[in-house]
Amino acid sequence: MKKLVFISLLLLSSAAISNPKMNVLPSLEWQKNELEMKVHDKLQRGTEVILGHEHFFVDVEIVTNTPETPNFSIPLNPSSEGDTGSIDGNGRKELDLTDDSKQAKAAEDDKTKSDAEIKFTNDVPETDYGESIVFSRLGMEAPLIDDFNDFSPSGKILLTMGDNSKDKINKMKEDFSKEKEKLVDQIKKLRDASKAKPSMIEQMWKYNTSIDIFKNISEINISVRLPNDIAKDERVRIEGLIKSIKLGVNDITPNFKFSYTINVPQKEDIISKSDFLKALSSVSNIIAIVLGVLLIGFVGNRLISKFFELNSAAQAGGNFTMQNDRPESDDDGGAGEMLAAGGGGGDGLGGVHSLNGIERFKVFADNTPQEAILLVKKWIAQDTKSGHAALRALVQQIDNSALTDIFKMLSEPEKAKWRELLNKPLNANELSLANDYISNQIVQSVILPSVIEDPNTYDLLLKLNAEMINQIYEKDPYIVSLVLNALSDSFVAEVLSSCESETVDQILMSSVIIKEQEVRDNQARIKEVLSQYVESKSKLPFVDKLYDILPNVSATVEKSIFNTLKQNINVEEFTELSQKNFPSELVSELPSKFLKEALANYDLGKKVSLLFAMEDSERLYYLDLFAPDGTKARDLMQIEFDSVERDEMRKSKIIAGKDDSWREFVKFVRTRITKEKDEKTEIENLVHNWAQDLYGSVETRPDLKVA
Repeated sequence: MKKLVFISLLLLSSAAISNPKMNVLPSLEWQKNELEMKVHDKLQRGTEVILGHEHFFVDVEIVTNTPETPNFSIPLNPSSEGDTGSIDGNGRKELDLTDDSKQAKAAEDDKTKSDAEIKFTNDVPETDYGESIVFSRLGMEAPLIDDFNDFSPSGKILLTMGDNSKDKINKMKEDFSKEKEKLVDQIKKLRDASKAKPSMIEQMWKYNTSIDIFKNISEINISVRLPNDIAKDERVRIEGLIKSIKLGVNDITPNFKFSYTINVPQKEDIISKSDFLKALSSVSNIIAIVLGVLLIGFVGNRLISKFFELNSAAQAGGNFTMQNDRPESDDDGGAGEMLAAGGGGGDGLGGVHSLNGIERFKVFADNTPQEAILLVKKWIAQDTKSGHAALRALVQQIDNSALTDIFKMLSEPEKAKWRELLNKPLNANELSLANDYISNQIVQSVILPSVIEDPNTYDLLLKLNAEMINQIYEKDPYIVSLVLNALSDSFVAEVLSSCESETVDQILMSSVIIKEQEVRDNQARIKEVLSQYVESKSKLPFVDKLYDILPNVSATVEKSIFNTLKQNINVEEFTELSQKNFPSELVSELPSKFLKEALANYDLGKKVSLLFAMEDSERLYYLDLFAPDGTKARDLMQIEFDSVERDEMRKSKIIAGKDDSWREFVKFVRTRITKEKDEKTEIENLVHNWAQDLYGSVETRPDLKVA
């Protein structure tokens, strides 16, 4: 039985030690946090029930004392009271018995007794004196005797070992009693010593008791913020209801603080489903009529589109017939004469007026190739929607051999500009309009032929501006008079407006006496003079590659590419290219509003890498734009920077990828520029002024028109 109790206690102790949840309570701070959460949840639910909505705020703070350190060396019960055992005469510990148990044991002992004088027992004597060894083995307590014939009248066997045998036995019993008392005293001392030291479970209990949250709570502060629209009389009732909520914190009374600072949003009128259906039914007839009209319109539009598609061939014809007051019999001769005025013979062009735009252009190019080339150059230089449509129509309808002859007479920039227009073909309707435009342009060229026949001279005229005319006039007034006779009226007016009054008089007097043939005869001289003032550059094959790789290079390479392009293309092309690929060196000069929004919307990780790799002054400039000092955004960026500083590997990686980070940000900025509307004009002016500064103050005019 004792072994079973001991084993049970040992198992329970081991289980308690091995289970940390049973072993030690959580720290006081964790207990405080858990209690705060439970109190908060209970208050949250209760307040929501009281108010009927969630427009309130509850904050719970539990203040605790510093827990006392328990004395683990003193047991809870140092006295011997409460001991459940005693020391028997043999020095063994016996369990205390109840009265019933003692009576049962006494009855059992009585049964074992017999009337015989010889006592039989199974217990071996603790002290063996050697005389009763045989009887002990037989289970009888009977010492040896000297005379087996000497029996006492009581029937007991008397032990006789000489004259002083009885004294010896008494002395031995006395010694044994003393020894027994010494041993009992030692056992008691050992028991007291073991009781003086607390057990591990007792120490654990002391520790858990010392950090119990309920024994260390100093005060509980609860702040409740309620809506400001609650009436004052109602506030007292609500506060009392909230205070009456049982929080389960023993006898501790919380300190409540109420404030009314929450703004409750106004509830919008919600239309019920039945009201919506009722309103919808009242206008159902109107809705049905509108839907019917839309359906009929959609079907009709499809039918009309299909009709035009089926008749696209007829529409593409686009026949252009000149209207005049002469009879039809004279039309052929009239057309022939007009074409002859453009340089061809009238006999070979009968019936040209009945041709559509593209057929008319083919005949026009065969008979007057120089005029046809000049017309194409004008369409390219005009940069108008109609001109672009005419160029697309030529590619779609003229065979390659005829196009090759035209391409041979164009410069590389002109070819490149034409190629850019071929990404979208014309449909049947657009093709018909383009053919009509081509016919009109050819007729105008026939009626008012250009006095400039050399395509190269024509290119130089297209690149003139008013400032160049004034510079040329200072050195060669005669050339200016010839040029003004070859240019359009609008450009002549612009030139005259930019000159002083005396100069205007001189230009007009010298220009009015110039004849058309005189202009034709001096084309070579005009070309020679204009070439000194107009920079004509051809695009080299590698220039096209520079266009393609420009968006994907670093800032250093980008700057070199722009410098190279400046030496090989004119300022108009350079400005246009810069508008499409915003220069990275101008990013810091972008409007503050645009740059602030771009940085605010840029990815946080990329933004940290970008700014961390910058110089201090540059980084501070960008930070002040989207995250001024003292704002949460600035604090967040500082935390990120500190994190990078602590991570040497990440820091090295960011510094090594400085150029890549900047290139990614420039791409992001360019994408936002294409979608920008508010600051678009300011950004375009920024690029334009930058390009003009690179090329100088000279501006070209790609939209000049030659008469």
